[in-house]
Amino acid sequence: MFKYCSINKYTLENLSNEQIYFSSPSFFNDPFDTFHPASVERLSDKIFVELVTKLWKGRFDQGDLMEIMNKSISLDRYYSFCVDHIDYIFQFDSEHKLVKYRSKKAYLNYLSMIGGNSKELFSEEVFDLLNELKIHLTGVIVNVLNEIRVNKFSKMGISCFSKNSDNLLMWSYYADGHKGICLEFDSTVLPFSKTIEVTYRSEIPNIISDLFFSKESDLQSLMKLATHKSIEWSHEEELRLLHHNNNQKYRYPKGSLKALYFGCKVSDEHFDKIMSIVRQIYPEVRLFKMVPSTTKFILNKREFIYREKSEK
Repeated sequence: MFKYCSINKYTLENLSNEQIYFSSPSFFNDPFDTFHPASVERLSDKIFVELVTKLWKGRFDQGDLMEIMNKSISLDRYYSFCVDHIDYIFQFDSEHKLVKYRSKKAYLNYLSMIGGNSKELFSEEVFDLLNELKIHLTGVIVNVLNEIRVNKFSKMGISCFSKNSDNLLMWSYYADGHKGICLEFDSTVLPFSKTIEVTYRSEIPNIISDLFFSKESDLQSLMKLATHKSIEWSHEEELRLLHHNNNQKYRYPKGSLKALYFGCKVSDEHFDKIMSIVRQIYPEVRLFKMVPSTTKFILNKREFIYREKSEK
């Protein structure tokens, strides 16, 4: 696994101290990266009832909800349910198209009027209530997800890696236009063995709401958001390490750095600065220089052994 770097004081510090840095995702260059809006998958009836009872503990009776879902509730029980909850569900002061009546009183009067005379009209009212409650619930869930996601990600740290070391665009984006370096780490040792492969897709991933509200799934859902990116970035073949706090430095074990690759445009000054660190701390690391091919639009790796006045 590989990490592209510009050569600056932070890279020199990290290399000198045998450490990696976990950045805040708020500084990433992709506006959708980790901070894209959370979306909720279509709710099944079972999940719907579970979420209502979890989100609004003590407000709704699960038995009433199940009978409403099955449209088996009696008019009397439905009327009692509406007396307790309809103003909360319908929010009569809104302009929502499903709200046919402008007050709780008007709605209850209508229920009293239809009585048991029209099962069809009663069924329509139950259907409207279900739709409105689902819309209300979905809005609440999305807000909760977004709030937790932002709070978590405002603290979360991410360190980014790639599966390859010879990508022209990666050298351009992340290694100062081929003037930087690329570090190769041993993916079998901690913390590098904990990397998560980024998934690339066209659509923003959904949060499965019934899993999200369990303690274990909180992190799973957030990790799903943190490791999904637009397919436009698939050339990066990215791997990610996640930390519960950002702006953190993590020291890696001796021998974790396997190889170091110099960009084809690295300056003599930067080369010497890097090599002064390598000689002291990484005497066994393999050294490469990236060299443009003379026949194809690719970079070739040329291994070398460093000597004080050797040709780079």
